[in-house]
Amino acid sequence: MSSTVEATGDTAPTWGLLVNGESMAAGSGEVFDRVSPATGQVVGRFAQGGVDDVDRAVRAARAAFDQGPWPRSSGSERAEVLHEVAGLLRSKSDRYARLESAHVGIPYGRVGWLTDYCADVIDFYAGAARMLFGRSIPLGPAGIGLTFQEPVGVVAAITPWNFPLVLTTWKVAAALASGCTMVVKPASQAPASVLELGIDLLEAGLPPGVLNVVTGPGAVVGRALADHEGVDKVSFTGSTATGRSVMESAARTVKRVSLELGGKSPLVVMSDADPSAASDAALECFFNSGQQCNVPSRLVVASSIADEMIGAVIEKAERQRLGPDDDADLGPLVDERQLQTVASYVDLARREGADVLTGGERVYPADQRGPYYPPTVIDGVEATSRVVAEEIFGPVLTVQRFDELDEAIDVANSGHFGLAGGVFTGDLDVALAVARGLRVGTVWVNTWNKTYPELPTGGFKQSGLGRELGLEGLSPYLETKTVQLNPHGGSR
Repeated sequence: MSSTVEATGDTAPTWGLLVNGESMAAGSGEVFDRVSPATGQVVGRFAQGGVDDVDRAVRAARAAFDQGPWPRSSGSERAEVLHEVAGLLRSKSDRYARLESAHVGIPYGRVGWLTDYCADVIDFYAGAARMLFGRSIPLGPAGIGLTFQEPVGVVAAITPWNFPLVLTTWKVAAALASGCTMVVKPASQAPASVLELGIDLLEAGLPPGVLNVVTGPGAVVGRALADHEGVDKVSFTGSTATGRSVMESAARTVKRVSLELGGKSPLVVMSDADPSAASDAALECFFNSGQQCNVPSRLVVASSIADEMIGAVIEKAERQRLGPDDDADLGPLVDERQLQTVASYVDLARREGADVLTGGERVYPADQRGPYYPPTVIDGVEATSRVVAEEIFGPVLTVQRFDELDEAIDVANSGHFGLAGGVFTGDLDVALAVARGLRVGTVWVNTWNKTYPELPTGGFKQSGLGRELGLEGLSPYLETKTVQLNPHGGSR
């Protein structure tokens, strides 16, 4: 099927909703434009779905689950489709990278890894589809008990804009491997690559109705999915505030819920760490202009090396080149609203007496008027400040010092989030003490932000519920059924 249709008299590609294997307009006929934050040009036009469109998509997914072949197919049959789409992604690497760059704003040269990584995730779950084993439990004279792993049903996946293909793939690959059917609601800032993934899945042999995509505002489409009685489970990635709202809506019909929410991740740098290597890790705070939930946005550093460490971070941060071109280090924030949010936190830090050591003011690289904000390092922040406690989702790194190991762990564990953390040290005992002490879902030791399909990810505290990736990533999409077999047909 065709992925896009050129609008009459307009060069902006237009995507429809993807429902029951067909691209179609929204019931209202309304569309919305996506303007690239890097260039200010319209890069896509999308159907603006509403409540009726959600109902249409859920009904398609419901029919595909209740009567269709996908939930009843073997693991090897599902694996064949998933492996096929992984190959399609690899063959379209440039197209997906261009879409992500244009819609999100991340420089094209920084997303070359995208499709290979997503294809690897899909291949992993293709293999896992063949390993959904139950158990047999002998019950003596009463017979035998069996457990089956069965798909949970119709899944509503609500995904964010910062890495739309990656974070949607995490959900789609695991849910489809489990035999579920789906309705995906991508973020309005970057829905194109998610729609293309749905189209490629159809080309790979996924039956119509198994995966549907409805674009439109979260307050309408996302809420309608969380409320819909035909949805069995909601899988959401986004802000903690929106996650709470999704959870409340899902509770009305007791839907299963998994949430991957915000983070304010600490990077603990011990006194024996190599400042050069540790500062490279701290620079991850600015990747994608800080618009990533697991960036090391809090530098928790031993007082004895703090000045050297901060100096190394600033020197590297100031070399980061911002702009719209392919080989820039950093692109813009996703939109003007996000820039104003980031700027307001930096202004708050100044009012509270903190020191903005670098950055902290909007920039206009190459005369671009987009929402560009430079890497910003803030020292002298109070532990109780909102700048330290709240997720900024921008290129802002705060600095906190410590003198003793226990103090470092206490500082790192402060706050409501528990998504990720890390430690740099040459002492294995210290590394393990920090890793065990941090109340987070992922701990990196002497590295940062390495993810693999085999390793689960997710958060403690208000950073979420459940896990994605790894074999644990299948659990949210499966139900366990118990069957007792009594061969004698009696009460024994």
